[in-house]
Amino acid sequence: MLRGFIHAFFVLASATAWGQQWVNLGPCGSDTYGNHVASQGGTGQIHSIVFDPDSQNIVYAGGPFGGLWKSVDSGRNWSNAEIDMDETMEFASVSDIAITKNGAVKTLWIATGHPSGRGEGIHTFEPYSSGLYTSVNGGRNFTPVTSFNKKHGFLFVNKKLITRIVAHPTNPSVLFVATSDGLYQTTDAGASWKLVLQGQGISDANPEAAIFSVEFSKTDPDHVVYASGPDIYRSAKGGKKGSFKSMTHDREDLFGDSKDCLQKLTMNMELNTDSNKEVMYVAAFIKGDDTCGVYKKKTDYNIFYFNGDNWSKRSSPPNPIPDGIRLKMASVPGQANILYAGSAIVCMTTDYGKTWKQVVDYNRPGHADIHALKNIRGTSDILAGTDGGVFRYSYDTKKVDEYNNGLCLGQVLDMGASATNPNRILIGMQDVGADMWDGKEWTKLPASGDGYYGQLIDYSNDMNFFSCHNNTLYKNASDKSFVLKPCIVCNQGTPMSFLQDPVHPQVFYFARGDVFKSVDSAKTWCRVSDFSKKGLKTQLSYDLEIAPGKPDIIFACFNDYSNSCTSALFKSVMGGSDCEGSCSGPVGQDDWTEINIPKTETGDAAKDLEINKARRISSIAISDKSADKFWICYSYSNLNDHSFKVFRTEDNGANWTRDDSGLPDYPLTKLLYVYGSNDELFAGTWNGVYHQKPDGTWEKFGKGLPHIFVSDMEINYPAHKLRVSTFGRGVWEIGLP
Repeated sequence: MLRGFIHAFFVLASATAWGQQWVNLGPCGSDTYGNHVASQGGTGQIHSIVFDPDSQNIVYAGGPFGGLWKSVDSGRNWSNAEIDMDETMEFASVSDIAITKNGAVKTLWIATGHPSGRGEGIHTFEPYSSGLYTSVNGGRNFTPVTSFNKKHGFLFVNKKLITRIVAHPTNPSVLFVATSDGLYQTTDAGASWKLVLQGQGISDANPEAAIFSVEFSKTDPDHVVYASGPDIYRSAKGGKKGSFKSMTHDREDLFGDSKDCLQKLTMNMELNTDSNKEVMYVAAFIKGDDTCGVYKKKTDYNIFYFNGDNWSKRSSPPNPIPDGIRLKMASVPGQANILYAGSAIVCMTTDYGKTWKQVVDYNRPGHADIHALKNIRGTSDILAGTDGGVFRYSYDTKKVDEYNNGLCLGQVLDMGASATNPNRILIGMQDVGADMWDGKEWTKLPASGDGYYGQLIDYSNDMNFFSCHNNTLYKNASDKSFVLKPCIVCNQGTPMSFLQDPVHPQVFYFARGDVFKSVDSAKTWCRVSDFSKKGLKTQLSYDLEIAPGKPDIIFACFNDYSNSCTSALFKSVMGGSDCEGSCSGPVGQDDWTEINIPKTETGDAAKDLEINKARRISSIAISDKSADKFWICYSYSNLNDHSFKVFRTEDNGANWTRDDSGLPDYPLTKLLYVYGSNDELFAGTWNGVYHQKPDGTWEKFGKGLPHIFVSDMEINYPAHKLRVSTFGRGVWEIGLP
């Protein structure tokens, strides 16, 4: 994050940039190792892959954070230039894709959201579903399926999930949708829908308790339909309500455990034929607890095979992360002995699951964490959708090729920008490491894995930077290379906030459970707060800000998950405190005072606690005219609670005023004050960027930014540009007047 020298005279004035176009800076995937983002991290998550029924060259891919993409050369190159999800869709988010064909008309069906979305992040999120959408022109325009979305409540605020949508292979009027409600069916091409198999609903603790998947029979699709969830269900009446029967009614003997434990199953299935007989593989994932016998307090998955008559247990492919939601399978039509499966890595069996070998590596070639496996028609090859994009495995050559060229899916958690060089940006991305922008292209930093919060460029030397990866903070070793050295900061793990004193460049601050300070350019650190003594027991920092031009005044926002109010805001007027003691020793003079924040007060203490603990301060913005004037914005876990968005105080929190006229009903992620202005601000939300005009109202800013989660924002004052990072589509910029 940019925390340094600024041009305080920059003013937005009365001109606006609402008509200007956002420009995507990437990073985007490449099909060549060693080039751009591809060499060590991939590009971002892909959860669904579907081929056009008439052309193997045309393939669609989608992800819950990056939306829909299209390839016309079997996946080698991708583009979304002719796809417009934002015109009608609430979020650029795809959980699954299906295609139907009625004469010359092909309909593209999109299920939205994350297959196991939880929704409630402040800096990241997994979106719930906002329903189904269709396109009859290859994705250039979409139409909401209102008969499903509205009638059955598939709106974002209702916290529902869609995990699978499948279409009948020859009848375009018949489709099934697997959801957290259960299994829905349409027999009139989406004009009406019926819930034909009840699910168990979902909760934050058990998002998988739903109908997880659905498939048409390979040999008799007109009559036989299968569904999976806590069981494998079979209908011999075309999916008619009441016709689904358990295929594993004796599963206590099959799985060798108690019925209480087996109710916690999540099942996924893959159908094929063997000697003209329909067969099935099932991946059964068990969440263990005290009732689960051999699975007591552990999780595991097993592969089972149904040969058309009987079930048998097979060996499970080796995977370092036994994740039932993520374990995907794909087989080669007519060759049931060949099965690909994986959750963290892709493995293959050629003997019906008796033995396995790894075929796609955890990193290079390939990428960890599997979300989709799709057989390429006419071959024994597969495309794998992963946390790093799309990879192809060749059955004949045993080679893995990266098929990410053009995919721009960066799930950016944090962005650091040079205050003086408009062509230097540093980002940390979930799953794919960190990248540095030089104005023309992105360079991958040597450390792979997750790039977390704590991305900072030194304003006194823009070749000196800090980048956090996988609970370790790294610092560059040379102004001519990207060699990184470990710099553990107080054994606190990943910093949620990392900033530099705007006046004294040798002074740095780090916040997670407490605030830490360095006065020697981040070589040594000391703890300068003890918020546990102020009632916060399990606190986590969500923002740390220094007042403009007043380096001794620091604000710290923490969210406490104990039984007190969720959020707390503290202020120091002594630079945190003198840097005495050590990381774990006694702090110096603790001058942090708690600031009063807006809360609901009905007189019912229990009710007030329940309401307020769902609201979390996500960002602070401070006026450059007075450190007693500042704004806070809220995220929240109750999506129906829109009362808390932005509040302003001009007297250090003694009184607060709502300041959110015109803002949408989404949680806010970031506030950004425009220095030198007449108190103008930008707000990042779960769905784009908003700007507060001089009259106090908010409006959507610019054109062309996807409907997507904004994770960070910076103004580059020398270049007069606003830059934002997004969780799913990388970095964007727009010119300011």
